Amino acid sequence: MGSEDGTRTRLGEVAKLPDGTESAKDQDRGAAVVEFAIVVPLLLTLVFGIIEFGWTFGQHLDVRHGAREASRLVAVDYLPRSVDPSTVSAADHAAYIVDATCDRMDLADDSEVTLSLDGGGGTVGEFVEVTVKSELQTITGWFDAILGSKELESTVSTRVEQEATWAEVTGMTCAAAAAAIP
Repeated sequence: MGSEDGTRTRLGEVAKLPDGTESAKDQDRGAAVVEFAIVVPLLLTLVFGIIEFGWTFGQHLDVRHGAREASRLVAVDYLPRSVDPSTVSAADHAAYIVDATCDRMDLADDSEVTLSLDGGGGTVGEFVEVTVKSELQTITGWFDAILGSKELESTVSTRVEQEATWAEVTGMTCAAAAAAIP
């Protein structure tokens, strides 16, 4: 039941002013929808950017932590206490070190660990080098075009404290190390 002056309408009808135009209230509603459509993508980009940055930074810290842990393990010639050193080959010894490194990280099984004697023979006082690499994993998918194929890498050089009895390995994955342990 609209009136002649356009002030009263039935439910669902658009209030029209006497000149036939819509009221300012209805025009504001349309402007709010347009503003919402502009602001939401920007707001989502900001929120997902914060989430993705935190996730990426955590992975970066995990790779660095893994490299430091691995360098400590190779420096002290790590082998689990339950394993008799006289029965372990140099390659299996390296697998134990890589597996222990992976156990100390939250990385995926496709992370790679490289143990290098850095040109020396692994005697006390020489330097060894450890590199940990992992593919960056995104959590939101919002920035996959930018971050999708990035690789995180950390290399640490440390001095040998106990004679090295492990063999050099290049790019051994965490899954391969776990499978190689007898």
